[in-house]
Amino acid sequence: MQHDEVQSLKATRDQIHEHLMKGIIPFWYDRSIDSKYGGYITAFDAHGGLLVDDPHKYIVMQTRMVWSFSAFARFLPGGDPGKARMQAAARQGVDFLIAHMWDDVYGGWYWRVAQD
Repeated sequence: MQHDEVQSLKATRDQIHEHLMKGIIPFWYDRSIDSKYGGYITAFDAHGGLLVDDPHKYIVMQTRMVWSFSAFARFLPGGDPGKARMQAAARQGVDFLIAHMWDDVYGGWYWRVAQD
């Protein structure tokens, strides 16, 4: 690999890191965690405003958010205080899935549930 190729890859890595740390992670962490009902709120407009058209929580987005917060936690170095916050965010999503999206009567998962 040529020196300029290595430099280009490092620059791309740095851009991705900055986008995650200053954009993606704060956007979702600050908005999506539903501290009142559990799980995640995921319906936002392009500016981060809450959309009220659909007050439901869907299994696909709930599981994607668990995966995302888990991946964010793995991405952060061990001493970073954000790591524990990402792990807690993932855990509360798992707890919500088990408590509210699992069908105890027939088995399997509900496709959607009301936000509350």
